[in-house]
Amino acid sequence: MSEGGTIFYPSCFLRYGLVPFYRSNPTDAPQFVPESKFSQADYLHHNCSTHVPADSAFQMDLKTLLSHMSSNATIANKSYFKEVVDGSVYGLFMCRAGLPSRLCQQCVLNATSQIFSHCNSTREAIIWYTNCMIRYSYSHFFSDVDRSPNFQVLNASTAFTTTTIPSQDFFTFMLSDTLSRVAESAGGSIDKYANASSKLNDLQTLYAFGQCTQDLSSDGCKACLQDINEIIPWTSLGSVGGRVLYPSCNIRFELFQFYGDDQAAHSPRLGNPALPLLNRGKKEVQSRKMILIIVLTIVSVTILILLGYLTKRKGRKSDKTILRENFGEESVALEPLQFKLAVIEVATNNFSNENRIGKGGFEKSTRFSMTEVVKLV
Repeated sequence: MSEGGTIFYPSCFLRYGLVPFYRSNPTDAPQFVPESKFSQADYLHHNCSTHVPADSAFQMDLKTLLSHMSSNATIANKSYFKEVVDGSVYGLFMCRAGLPSRLCQQCVLNATSQIFSHCNSTREAIIWYTNCMIRYSYSHFFSDVDRSPNFQVLNASTAFTTTTIPSQDFFTFMLSDTLSRVAESAGGSIDKYANASSKLNDLQTLYAFGQCTQDLSSDGCKACLQDINEIIPWTSLGSVGGRVLYPSCNIRFELFQFYGDDQAAHSPRLGNPALPLLNRGKKEVQSRKMILIIVLTIVSVTILILLGYLTKRKGRKSDKTILRENFGEESVALEPLQFKLAVIEVATNNFSNENRIGKGGFEKSTRFSMTEVVKLV
C-alpha cells in the first residue's frame, strides 16, 4: 500500500501522505517575504549574512552599486555585470543564459530592490531567482569558486516512486552522466553555460542546464559544476527534477525542456508541444486537397464539354456534303453563286404565287437545270 500520492487534474490536484508536506500558518512574521510586481514564482532563495553588519557609508556604496546594476540590466543583451564601488563593495548580477533582455531587466530590477530592502544592514548577501541572481560583498570574490551559501530544490525521498522510469539506478546514472557533460561543456564555453539532454525511454527525455559566473576560469567553472554533481543525494533522490544553486554556479534538471525560450523556465508544457505544428500541417494538407479537387473538377468538366462538342460536330453534315449528296459534284462549283435569303425574297416578291415558275411573271413553263435556276434567281 502506498504511503502517499498525488492526483493531478487539469484544473486542480490533490496530495496526501503520512508526513507533513505543507507549512502551517506561521505565528511570527517570516524573515523575508519577497514582494514584487513581477512573478513571485521566480523567487527561489536569498541569504543575508548576519555576522558582518553594514555601516551608513557601506549602505551608500551599496545603493550606488545596485543602481549601476539596474542601469546596466537595461542594456540590450547584457546578461552579466560586475563592479566594485570605492573599493568597499563588490557585486555582480547574472541572468539565465538565453533569456530575452526584457526579462533579464525585469528580474534584475526586482532583485536589486528586494536585496536592498531586506539585506541592507549586512555587508554580504545573495538572492536567487529563476531568471537571475545578484550577489554583493565587502570582500573581493571575483574569480573565486564559492560553494556557500547554497540552495537545493530536490525532492528527497526514501523510495523512487516514478513508475515511468525503469529504475532509480538507471535514472541516477543517466542524470550523473548528463550533468558531467554539462560541466565539461560549460567550462569550455566563453559564456560559461551549457545544456544537454539524454533519452530515458520512448516517452521521456532528461534535460539539464548548467551556468557559471563569467568571472570564473574554465577549470573553475568545471570544478564548480562537477562539485554540484557530486553532492546530489543519489541514494535518496525521489525526484526527476531539481536544482542546486551556488554563488558561483548553478545546475537544473527536469523531464521537460525548460531552457531555450522565455516561457519554458517556469513550468513544463501541458500537452504535446508539437500539436500546434501538427494542426497547422493538417490544415495545409486539407487546403491542398481542396484545391486539387477543384482543379480536377474544372479540368474534367472542360474535357467533357470538349468531347461533347467534337462528337456533335462530327455527327453534323457540312453544307458541302449535303449539296454533294443532293446535286452531285456540280453543286460544289455553284457554292459561290449562292444568295442570301433576303435577296431571294426581294427577287420573288416574298415568294408570291405570281412569280412561281411557269406562272405569273414567268409565263412559260420550262424545266431548268440547277445552274439555270440559280442564275435566274
